[in-house]
Amino acid sequence: IALPNKDQTIEKPLRKKGLVDVKCDAHEWMQGYVFVAQNPYVALTDDTGTFKLTDVPAGEYKVKVWHESLGTKESTITVASGADAKADFSL
Repeated sequence: IALPNKDQTIEKPLRKKGLVDVKCDAHEWMQGYVFVAQNPYVALTDDTGTFKLTDVPAGEYKVKVWHESLGTKESTITVASGADAKADFSL
């Protein structure tokens, strides 16, 4: 997609789930990422690396974390009804 004019908006539907790498054709150092989720249970970490997901139904889940240069890690956690669950990751 070419650079838009000032105050111009271009909508681009993202149909595939997962990580989308967005790069600038004119400046190779400009890059960003968009994550397309299939459910509402997605979070960004804060300055301390902490994240929180709320209203997750009871059950067993795979939790995956991703960092642009450190890669991914995955863990399985069990969420009990009405209780908090914790997952710790080191990248």
